[in-house]
Amino acid sequence: MIKDAQATALRKARRARVFELRAVWAAGWDAIGQEVGVSGKQAKKDYYRACAEYGQESAAEHKAKANARFDAQIRATERLLAVLRRLAEGEGDGKDRIPPDLEAVARVNSLIRTKEKITHDQAQMNGCYAPLVIEHTGVSGGPIEVTLDDISKAVIASRANVEDHDSDAVH
Repeated sequence: MIKDAQATALRKARRARVFELRAVWAAGWDAIGQEVGVSGKQAKKDYYRACAEYGQESAAEHKAKANARFDAQIRATERLLAVLRRLAEGEGDGKDRIPPDLEAVARVNSLIRTKEKITHDQAQMNGCYAPLVIEHTGVSGGPIEVTLDDISKAVIASRANVEDHDSDAVH
């Protein structure tokens, strides 16, 4: 009985992780399966079971929480950068000037790369790097209607354009 309860708890935790990886990060099934220690096929099953348990609005909630974590990380990084930049640039004028701290310069560079990675990960999670999907449709969203006459006119026009360009190149 205890083993069944433990196994159920482990499956539930795995499904939650699968759900997060798919809903928030849009990871592929094989990558998710590798992350949680199951096959890609099992990861897909776990995801759909988790969707049935959590509902679709939970994906939006997961994404909102992840965005809040990203935003907090970015704010913390920016606060550290503000302090370290002053040290890296040095302070004061004339004889009282404190020279730049080279270790702070290295830390500033490291924090800038960290901030770039955080913003990249956030943009990726939100689909900013997803390919655009463009759908061409005809009137009122219907299919594009093309007749044989339209095609022959387009072919004749394209041949005329090619001939015009060829004659321009010769002269």
